[in-house]
Amino acid sequence: MIKIAQKLRPFSHVPGTHVLIPKSSLSAQIFPTRIILIELTTNKKMEVQWDLHGSFEDFTIVQDLERLEVRVFARAQEGYFRFRLTAKKEGLSLFIERSPKEIAFTCNKKKKVLKEKEEWTIGLPTILFAQSKERLSLGSHKKQDWDLVKRREDMREVLPIWLRLSVPRIKTPKVGTASLLERGRIEKNEAEKYFQNLFQIGFKGILVPRLMDDQHQGIVKEEPLPKDANPLVLLSEGGHLIRSLFFRVEEHKLFLLPTLPKEFAFGRFVNLSSDWGEFDLEWSKKILRKAVFRAKKTGRIELVLQKQIQNFRVRKSHRDKGKTFSRETPLLVEEDHTYILDRFQK
Repeated sequence: MIKIAQKLRPFSHVPGTHVLIPKSSLSAQIFPTRIILIELTTNKKMEVQWDLHGSFEDFTIVQDLERLEVRVFARAQEGYFRFRLTAKKEGLSLFIERSPKEIAFTCNKKKKVLKEKEEWTIGLPTILFAQSKERLSLGSHKKQDWDLVKRREDMREVLPIWLRLSVPRIKTPKVGTASLLERGRIEKNEAEKYFQNLFQIGFKGILVPRLMDDQHQGIVKEEPLPKDANPLVLLSEGGHLIRSLFFRVEEHKLFLLPTLPKEFAFGRFVNLSSDWGEFDLEWSKKILRKAVFRAKKTGRIELVLQKQIQNFRVRKSHRDKGKTFSRETPLLVEEDHTYILDRFQK
């Protein structure tokens, strides 16, 4: 009933762009004739090369967050080629979708010749993460050309992709660029600037996390990093902070849009998961307009709404006339029932 149609597929035409392989701890720096793979938790590297030649036209790297893969394509001297990279338990899958000829790949002195529709799994150990169903849209529909996104620094474009790339929370020191995460809960009047700073120093390429700001921008103190420092904390804790702007749970209390920044006046957030169930939210002009709650268990919950909202309607279906509740009234919800909340009034 509340849906997000926008597809998240950031892309770049710049050779050497760093990109995360979705749902894994692998990053790839991609060039027209080679890839440098890095396992972010161990910093182990591996290089893959292939025998195509330039000059390359329309070179493109696409991080497809719908299909959870990275696609690379261009027109080489030999003709058009396209392949995709996907994280699997066995390692990194390289699948040739289109090719003008057989392509010879080399990795760690091993050679593999691939034809169109053939696959090679490169045995670089990686951590695989469960992919969250939560999706955020903040009303921006510009092309996701990452070099322009970085220049604009509009968090309405960045945060939905950042959230989509987030991983489960991990225990690791918050050092280097991640020291900004120690600030905890963010006030709504400083949220955009906070995430802009973290975006500037904490990432390279298409949101590949880094603990050392190698551009030396002076936002955080530069100091040696402990061996157990993990850059993925920028995705885990960063994703948690993004989520906390729009949804928070404390026992029986469910906070809807608790810290909504003025810059994010329009938006949707779907499949927000909690022990109580799943929420879909829609808001405009900085006010909650509609919510759908799919209950996982029976009990009383207290909705903590924006200060402007005094009452709202609850229905069990679109045909149901529903009942009006004041903001202080707890809701009795039943397991496996869906509730539609609307007519939020000041």
